[in-house]
Amino acid sequence: MCEKPDILLSNRTLKFNRLLTLFQGENVVRAYVLRIMPIFFALGCQPAVAQDDPTLNYREKCRRIASGAYADAVGDKYQAEDVIILAENARKKSKAIIENHEAKLRLVNKQLQSNDYDAKLLEERDTISSQIKLFHEQLLTSEGQLESARKKLGSVKKHHDSLKLKVEKIFTVTFSEDPDGGPRKIFSTIDWKSPCPKYRSLCPLPPADAKVLASLLDDINDQDLSCFKYSKLK
Repeated sequence: MCEKPDILLSNRTLKFNRLLTLFQGENVVRAYVLRIMPIFFALGCQPAVAQDDPTLNYREKCRRIASGAYADAVGDKYQAEDVIILAENARKKSKAIIENHEAKLRLVNKQLQSNDYDAKLLEERDTISSQIKLFHEQLLTSEGQLESARKKLGSVKKHHDSLKLKVEKIFTVTFSEDPDGGPRKIFSTIDWKSPCPKYRSLCPLPPADAKVLASLLDDINDQDLSCFKYSKLK
């Protein structure tokens, strides 16, 4: 039994009433009604296909929701990896600068052994010591950021891997090359693995796929319950 959304029925009712006013004479109206009623009923059975409105199609709406959730998971994982790379580079840079300044400080201290009152050397020693202290603080900051980034990556990677495992059971995932030539693949889209003929507005999922989709609900933002409703479609 086909469903007829209220909005579509109301629109057709308005159009039908307008048509009635165009004809004069009871017999003409009756004849016209008898001829067009089958057309109205036929259109009412396929509203989602005729208008291709994703809000009326749980299958397409759910696909978009799952695609968005997976895109976010991939993006969060890439971002966490980038933060780790930046923090590691900052730490290495701070360490290299500290080592360089410590070597300079050793040289200045050696020179001061033969001339304790050289004002220029004393000023240089103090300046280098201050710089070493500053870069030690930056090093501590970088190490703290690195530790936080590693924890963050562990969390988002766990979510990503769990979502990926479920998504790839019921969807075909498509990635594309980075247009900027980067080493990472760029997420493109996902499509249902189970086929659905074009003339059908909704196709129930195979029982095994419906079960996977139901388990996916905790990992996606299914605000309008499209995925929940589609997982229950028989």
